Formats: sequence, C-alpha cells, structure tokens
Amino acid sequence: MPRIGIVRRPFPFAADGVTVEQLTVDQELSFPDLLFNGLKDAGYIEAASDDDGGTSALNARIVAAVDAKLASTSDEELKAIIARSGAPWSGNLVHASMVAAAKEQLVREMEGVAPVFGVDPNAGGAGLQLSATDAGAGAAGAPGADGGTAAGELKAVHAGRGSYVVMQGDNALDLGEKLTKAEADSFNAMDDAGKAAFVAGRKG
Repeated sequence: MPRIGIVRRPFPFAADGVTVEQLTVDQELSFPDLLFNGLKDAGYIEAASDDDGGTSALNARIVAAVDAKLASTSDEELKAIIARSGAPWSGNLVHASMVAAAKEQLVREMEGVAPVFGVDPNAGGAGLQLSATDAGAGAAGAPGADGGTAAGELKAVHAGRGSYVVMQGDNALDLGEKLTKAEADSFNAMDDAGKAAFVAGRKG
C-alpha cells in the first residue's frame, strides 16, 4: 500500500521502476509501503503530515467490503440482521433501504449494543414482541393504529435531535437527562422488570 513521504536526504529513485531520477530535499512522493519503512528508518524520508500509515485506505476498504457484502445479501438475511435491533423490518421492501437498516444495526453491535434475538424478522409492521397481557388488551390498552404504546407500557421513543425519552403509555417520564440512541435500543430490548429497574435507578 503506497505511503506519502517527504525527502530529507537526496537519493536516486526510480518511481516507475525504470527511469532513475535524483530526488531532492523536501520533494514529496509516494513510496511502496515496504520501501517506505526502510527509507524512513535510514533517514532518507519522513512521513508526510497527511500520511496516516494507510489507515484511511484500510477504512475505505472495510466500508466498501461491508457495502458489497450487504448489497449481495438476500432480503431474508437482511431482515434477520435488522430484527436483532429488537423489532422486525417495517419499512418498504426496497433492497437499498433494507441494506441501510442492516448496516446501521451491524454498526450498533460493533459499538457494543447487545443484539436482541428471538424477534420474528417477518412479523412486519411495528410487530414488537407482545406480552400475553398486551396481546389480549382491548382498544383502550392495545397499541393503536397511530403507533402509540399500550397503557402502562414503558418504551423509549425518539424525541428529536438524536435524543430519546421513556414513555409510559402516553406520558413522558422525567428521568433527568434524555437517553442516547444506544441507551434507547438497550432499554427497548429489556424485559418489563429490567425497564422498571432502569426507570427507578434514573429517578432515584
């Protein structure tokens, strides 16, 4: 992988492997990685200020590889990845949209957010796992067509500008500081006892 170096001691060099030229002090040039290290250790060159040791190029390769992998992944596999967020895919079935959602979930997992297993990736809609009480609740208690939460249900929802609040039914709870997306994802993945403990801890 080429590295950018600045000449500190003149020396002959064939950049194309054929034509030799005399490099001069302060000349900036690209060198093969293995050659770069030897010349640098010998004091002939030093790393340019914008040379990051190939990190940027490596990062670009990682992103490209992930994009290519997900682009060739089937819709069913993408939905399985998305379901690890705690909720099944409920958007349109455009492949690119599903790829973006799957990529976001993979990034969350790499950032340390624990994946949620056991969610049916084909449930569709807002299809969160419902307790027996919620599933059997009447119109006053079940989630409505407007996407509201069941009465008494604790759920972290987006409050704008990347922050989240915990809702209990239609009421926002005052827990001091708002939650981050990672905290909201973790909260929504908890069982009822875990959510109650979290809220009690924040209030206390």
